Amino acid sequence: MDPDQLHRVRSFNRTVTQRIGALNDHFLGRRRPLGESRLLYEIGHSGAEIRHLRAQLELDSFMSAGCCALWSDRGSCRLKPDQKMVGFAGSR
Repeated sequence: MDPDQLHRVRSFNRTVTQRIGALNDHFLGRRRPLGESRLLYEIGHSGAEIRHLRAQLELDSFMSAGCCALWSDRGSCRLKPDQKMVGFAGSR
């Protein structure tokens, strides 16, 4: 898929998720919005490198650092020195 097509598909997806209410703070009855839920899903039980997550989900460092700090405080995940974020079993 060329970059222009990819941009249009992502723009459409953002519009749809916004209109159906997927961007509210309690997506599907969870305690977190869709973006945070998706990031935790991508981390999974085996973990993922932060730079890979940033590239795959098009996150800026501010968003990913904020989520890491928040989830670490809540006990949902931990950040290893090798920059791999690991999700705990209860974080889904």
